[in-house]
Amino acid sequence: MRTQPHAPPPRAAVPTARSVVQVLVIERDAALRSARASALQRDGYAVTAAGTGAEAAAALDRQTFDVLSAAGIPDVVGVAPAFRAAVGLALRAADTPSPVCVLGESGTGKELLARLIHATSARAEGPFVVANCTATADARLDADLFGYRH
Repeated sequence: MRTQPHAPPPRAAVPTARSVVQVLVIERDAALRSARASALQRDGYAVTAAGTGAEAAAALDRQTFDVLSAAGIPDVVGVAPAFRAAVGLALRAADTPSPVCVLGESGTGKELLARLIHATSARAEGPFVVANCTATADARLDADLFGYRH
């Protein structure tokens, strides 16, 4: 029996509305948000734009996105449900004046979430400082994070 060395290519699937990549653009500056959304739409992406963390969190509650794009962080592609939930919580935290402490195992995206919180908060124009708390002795950690008490 002789086999064919190459199978014929599969027939192209009929495009559906979901075959368009869904992008959530998060940007506080209205002009930048509009420009970024317009550029992505011209390239064929379906874009939802949000100006605050709360708007972005609400959009995440309503819809599943393929890409999250926010100033100050690399684009996040293929967002898993657990990470999407963490991003929604981070975006809600961004709209509060309270400090946020992000905890988790090594390599789980803590700094990415912290950058997202910072980039979508009212303090986005200020500095973003990364603190590796594992390299700090427990006795100094409180003082380093919250200042010395006299």
